[in-house]
Amino acid sequence: MTYFMRFIYKQGEPITLAELQAALQQHDDQFVIHADAADEESGDLMRGEDVYGELELNTVRDAMFQEDVQELTDQIDGVHEPAAPYVRNMLADAVGMVVLRVAEMGHYNAERLDVLWDWLFTQRDGVLQVDGEGYYDADRLILPVTDDE
Repeated sequence: MTYFMRFIYKQGEPITLAELQAALQQHDDQFVIHADAADEESGDLMRGEDVYGELELNTVRDAMFQEDVQELTDQIDGVHEPAAPYVRNMLADAVGMVVLRVAEMGHYNAERLDVLWDWLFTQRDGVLQVDGEGYYDADRLILPVTDDE
């Protein structure tokens, strides 16, 4: 069971893996990010020996970022919830994205991942997109989006 969680932000310098690891370790020193040798913008998020997921950092200049933004925008096209315009604007103005492909251990220990999302919300103006659920602000679900929308 894997799925994606994406923190989408619209201002500031690109977030680095080193920043993410430092933030996580302030709360739990067992967290470590093992950067991919071939791509310094991605790596495995681990707690001890357990893989919680694969992290990838994308910015507006990356093709993958552009594809993700377009796919997410298309997914909410025609949604008329009160928060939909806010989310559409956030996607249109986005400059970066922290993407986590959640592994089984991360899924079953999701509360430990909250440290990551909480820190990101304190650092940048953004939204958290969760596959099959929708978009969250720092406090709650603001735009429900299921996979069939």
